[in-house]
Amino acid sequence: MNWPSQVPLGAAAALLLVLFLSLRAVYRLLLHPLRKFPGTTSRAVSHIPHARSILHGHLPQDLTSLHAKYGDVVRISPDMLSFTAPEAWNDIYGHGTKQRFQKWGMTRSHAGVDHILSANDADHARQRRSINHAFSEKALRAQEGLVMAYINKLTRALETQPAGAVVDVKSWLEWTAFDIIGELAFGEPFGCLADAQYHPWVALLFPFIKALSFFGVARLYKPFTPLLIALMPKTAIKQRTQHIALSAAKVHARIAAGERPDRSDFWTYILRHNGDEKKGMSVAEMESNASIFITGGSETVATALCGILYLLAKNPGAMRALRDEVTAAFASKDDIDMIGVAGLKVLHATICEGMRIYPPVPAGLQRVAPAGGAVVAGRFVPEGTIVNVSQQPAYHSAANFFRPDAFLPERWLSPPPPAFANDRRDAFQPFSTGPRNCVGKNLALAEMKLVLARLVWQFGWELADDGFALAKQKVFIMREKPALNLRLWSLAADGAAVE
Repeated sequence: MNWPSQVPLGAAAALLLVLFLSLRAVYRLLLHPLRKFPGTTSRAVSHIPHARSILHGHLPQDLTSLHAKYGDVVRISPDMLSFTAPEAWNDIYGHGTKQRFQKWGMTRSHAGVDHILSANDADHARQRRSINHAFSEKALRAQEGLVMAYINKLTRALETQPAGAVVDVKSWLEWTAFDIIGELAFGEPFGCLADAQYHPWVALLFPFIKALSFFGVARLYKPFTPLLIALMPKTAIKQRTQHIALSAAKVHARIAAGERPDRSDFWTYILRHNGDEKKGMSVAEMESNASIFITGGSETVATALCGILYLLAKNPGAMRALRDEVTAAFASKDDIDMIGVAGLKVLHATICEGMRIYPPVPAGLQRVAPAGGAVVAGRFVPEGTIVNVSQQPAYHSAANFFRPDAFLPERWLSPPPPAFANDRRDAFQPFSTGPRNCVGKNLALAEMKLVLARLVWQFGWELADDGFALAKQKVFIMREKPALNLRLWSLAADGAAVE
């Protein structure tokens, strides 16, 4: 076939493609089961706007703007709905719901083995039973000494900084969180605090998480998903492979170490059911879950603490209220412990408000509506629709919170001031809800309370610059945080600066 004969064929193919895309756009806009849900025309007819939001790191900000304009449910892509109504949490994720929403968009490990986030309901329940004991109240008490040891290392390191020195506290908080979770997840720290730098394995975590955003976009175009994944940058594939290989090596080393009477970590409890098909996990599942432990138990905690320290620096009144409570409760920094911080109401309120303003995972966990459809927040959702509750839009909605963009910890006191009487506290679920909620919630809260109480008791701080401005940060599943540069100084027992 010669070249001229190719032209009409190419033109015909192009015309057919344009016709197909046009007809599909008309269907999605006028005939699709989601046609009556509010949203922009571009998002109703194409996945491109949603993909662009993800790849540019602007998804939470874009969803917040959409909800501000269209209300508590928005069609954000042809087959996707985002909710901010409090009732949607239980309808989509809750315990005992008759309408079983299934997970969507979770990436398996490199070996194709499910971890606790990607597993089906039966395997999730089995893995969860194995893991639950590692996060029980009893386990938490046993782990307190280990957690406090690294908090002591953190505060000693900060004490060595010259008075008024500018310190990137983000790095120190991340190093602390990674060392703690390294001890708990693998029986040994990463050495970040000791070396004052990121362990190479930890350094792989950030590009690994960012690469997962690309996988999320690839799933939007199902026929082309394998091709799009194949087009991922080779460095991203290599970093993902290295991260998973190092996770596996850490797990095998911990299994080989066996029972350790001298300390209590996650594997102390998990390995007790090793080989039990009903309660235990296979070695491959342990490897797959290792990355989840590290990511969920470190980066989220450090991110929340960074946001809280930044917000306290911007709100001196909230800082004073918190410091007054902490110094009144503890005569010495060495008196600060899990039992003591558990009863501090202002401390708890400050952490809640920090995570409301600045949720570590700002978007939502996606689920698929079951066969026959389901009702979410009073709206019927057709089967096959991908739904979620978007945390940042929900927490910054005026329908859910009075002065939603203001950092006001007092809204979480019981009872709250009258101005907050109509706040929808049930809209706030930073650890999700239902059978797939965060298993490490109690550990994360305890760690945050201990770190924040120690920092407030021992140090004063102010922003050295506004490079950490929350609105400017990009999100690739988790937040891509810049340096948090604070000017630190030590405090005497009476709260005065130490010269």
